[in-house]
Amino acid sequence: METRFVNEALESAIDDLNDRSLECIETRFAKLVYLASTRDYNTGHYHHEGLARRFGEDISEKALAETHRSIFDALALLPIETLVEELERYVHSTRVPYEEVLDAWYNLEPYRVIVPAGYEQLLIETFVSDVRVALAILLTRQRKQR
Repeated sequence: METRFVNEALESAIDDLNDRSLECIETRFAKLVYLASTRDYNTGHYHHEGLARRFGEDISEKALAETHRSIFDALALLPIETLVEELERYVHSTRVPYEEVLDAWYNLEPYRVIVPAGYEQLLIETFVSDVRVALAILLTRQRKQR
């Protein structure tokens, strides 16, 4: 009985997270970045004040982690052409000059820290490699437009 309650609470927390926090975020990359930002880089624990108040810290953390993994899975398995489109939409959504974001992402590699913890290294390496290729494509396009 308790497991059923926890599962229902977790589903409710995930729905709440999607309906309240993620609904207004336009791109999957932006959602991935947002969810990664709810994770403490020192401990790996997730925290979202509103979810924690409503569902408790444990359920909140599980909802954030599960949603983070789900969005990562969706991006990590995209064909490169689609990943390029997703990344381009994200870069435009940042409201920072396009080339500045591309350069920062290419040089600083923040996409390495937006990966959820506990994944197979091969999938992580594939994602990182694919994002790097997508960035190179977008940078090449940008330079050709100048």
